[in-house]
Amino acid sequence: MRQVVFIGVLAASVVTAPSAMAAPAEADFTLGANVDAFCRIQAPDERVSEDGAIGLVAEVCNMPGGYQVRASFTNLAQGVVLAGTERAALDETGSATFTADGPRRLQRHWSVQAFRQRDRLQPVLVHLSVMPL
Repeated sequence: MRQVVFIGVLAASVVTAPSAMAAPAEADFTLGANVDAFCRIQAPDERVSEDGAIGLVAEVCNMPGGYQVRASFTNLAQGVVLAGTERAALDETGSATFTADGPRRLQRHWSVQAFRQRDRLQPVLVHLSVMPL
């Protein structure tokens, strides 16, 4: 009786082994990550040149809902701010706002056109800020 049991166990293991090896192993899984909000804007200088050039500005923001860039000027009474192909007129506070509807990373030339200084003897300064939406 011992031999029969031993042979039966051996036969069962031989029959199941090839089918387990023949099937490739497959698995599905989802990988997720949480990334902190990150927004930054950099300009070469805060001083606007006499011809209105601000320079090459780099902006990056990873917010899926978008973000706003605000350019606040001192010593400007009026003007139109160009950021690449986008345009925004100065508001009554001396600021212009640009809105992005999603995350992006870009560099573009900024300038001010059709501007009038409050005091021609003082420089025009710009402060750029970025805020997630």
